[in-house]
Amino acid sequence: MDKSIRLLIVEDDEHETKTWKLQIDQHNVLAAESNGFTLRETFVSTKKGAIDLIANSDFDAAIVDLGLATGGNHKEANSDGNDVVEALEKSELAIVIIYTGQPGDAISKEKRGPEVVVIEKLEDGDGSKKVLAQLTASAPMILTIRAAEETIKSEMAALFSKSIWPRWKFWLDKKVDPDAIVTEAVTRHMASHVYAALLAKNGQKALSEEWYFVPPVRQGLRTGDLVDISEYTNQPSSVGIVITPRCDLADNPGSNKETYQIAVCEDISADWNDRYGKYSATQAEKPKEDANKEAVQKWEEKLKSTKNSLGSLIQHRSKSNCHFLHQMRLTDGSFRGPYFVRFDKIMTIERQSENGKKLAESKPFASVAPEFLPSLVERLGTYFSRIGTPDFSFFE
Repeated sequence: MDKSIRLLIVEDDEHETKTWKLQIDQHNVLAAESNGFTLRETFVSTKKGAIDLIANSDFDAAIVDLGLATGGNHKEANSDGNDVVEALEKSELAIVIIYTGQPGDAISKEKRGPEVVVIEKLEDGDGSKKVLAQLTASAPMILTIRAAEETIKSEMAALFSKSIWPRWKFWLDKKVDPDAIVTEAVTRHMASHVYAALLAKNGQKALSEEWYFVPPVRQGLRTGDLVDISEYTNQPSSVGIVITPRCDLADNPGSNKETYQIAVCEDISADWNDRYGKYSATQAEKPKEDANKEAVQKWEEKLKSTKNSLGSLIQHRSKSNCHFLHQMRLTDGSFRGPYFVRFDKIMTIERQSENGKKLAESKPFASVAPEFLPSLVERLGTYFSRIGTPDFSFFE
């Protein structure tokens, strides 16, 4: 794997530029000796030059000075670097470091993403050390994103030759530039294919992070949204999931449908943590290489038992009235869940009632990803479609 980071440095001071070149050269020498990440730097000194580069190149990280020259050998006080940061946030999957002597003029925390940090320039050189330390701390995520981009690009290339070009080339007959509808359709088609292909390659296994959009990507209520229902149940920290059919929510708000349906989510974190703790503890008890066969076999049986105990939760405890939802990590680092969606505990809320209006305006804290929503809906349908079979009578 290529362990180099494509670094954009937006700096108009020649002395600063020379200092960065020296420090990056030193970093790369040490990285070569320790098998660490290297930096492939690109320098630019103006706002226009930076924005042009961003539009035509790919970067993994950026160091941006805030005040940039507008021409000549001098500059008036400005915050052009903020415009460069905004351009990076809109088009790059990149870590951005605003490195400036005027940190108070940087984009506020409320308006910038968490991947953008501000580090103040210091005369003793500690500022640049902090920048490199920030890049080092961010390197694992940067390289992970790089690898993901390369994998996606490879899958898209395969899809292009096998499906996209053969099936969509008829749009060329229109002899017009691709309109927005076609562009969006092709984009959705490629995105859904890539995810399905990668999931299949991994044996239909997924990390719990993949199960959710946190926060949800769209406004308004959607099927699979997780919401706080404490004020409707009078129980603190109560969570529910929207199971109103998607077609009934398509025109929300202002829908002529009468009700919302919310299934109560039972928090099973205590049970999960207990079982996961036993599984982790058993993993740590792995016998040494010189252990006898009986000890190894006993450990393997215990490990299998604790793993199966976790699996019974994931498989809904083999009950039809609930559906397992993995634990989720919120953007603030806290955890919620895991949960059992209880199909036997469904709330119906009138849309025009006070509670219904509050619910419509509420902000879900997470939403089940589209790839995992069908399993929830199918189990819900299976639960309500149960009919049962009469018992068999035996003649005595």
